[in-house]
Amino acid sequence: MIYGFIRNLPSVHCRFGGHRGFIAVMRRVPTIWFVLAATSFCWAQTTTEVRVRVLDYRTGHPAEGRTIGLLDSVPRRHWLIARTGRDGVATFHLSSSLPQTLTIDPEVTLSYWSCSRQQEFGTSEVLQHGVVGDFEDHPLCKDHTSSVGVALAGEIVVYARRLNEWLRFRRFLHEAING
Repeated sequence: MIYGFIRNLPSVHCRFGGHRGFIAVMRRVPTIWFVLAATSFCWAQTTTEVRVRVLDYRTGHPAEGRTIGLLDSVPRRHWLIARTGRDGVATFHLSSSLPQTLTIDPEVTLSYWSCSRQQEFGTSEVLQHGVVGDFEDHPLCKDHTSSVGVALAGEIVVYARRLNEWLRFRRFLHEAING
C-alpha cells in the first residue's frame, strides 16, 4: 500500500537526484524503520551472568582450563559449555528468562572427576548469595585437605580432581562397560 503511494507521488524536483532520488529514499523508509525497531528490541534483552568457580579438591587452588557444563532449562533443556580461566572461573550468560534451578557438570571430559555431588542449585539463591557444592563421598575424592570455599553472589563453587593417565583409562573402561 505504501509503495503504491510512493510511486504515485507527483513529480517534484529534489536536489538529491531529482524526483527519482526522492522516491528511492522513500522506498527505503520502511526498511530503515524495521532495522531501528529490531536493534532497539535486541538492546532491550538482558542477560544474567552466573560464574562457576572450580577448585582443586586437594589444594583448593583454582583449576585452570577445565571444561564446565551448565544445564539451562529455558526454553528447552540443553547444556551450556564454558572453560575456566586462570582464576578457575567459567562465566555463563543466561537469557532474561531464568530457569528455577541450575545444574553444574564439572566433568564434561574424561580428564576430570567431579568431587562435588551433582545437585540442583536454586537460581535465586545462586544470584543473591552464591552456593558451594557438597563434597562427593567417593574413593577418588578422599583425603581432600582444602577448606570449604566461599561463594560470592552469582557464583557456584565446585571441586574437581584431575585424573592421571591410569585413572583416565580405568574411567574409560568403567564408562564403556557400565554405560
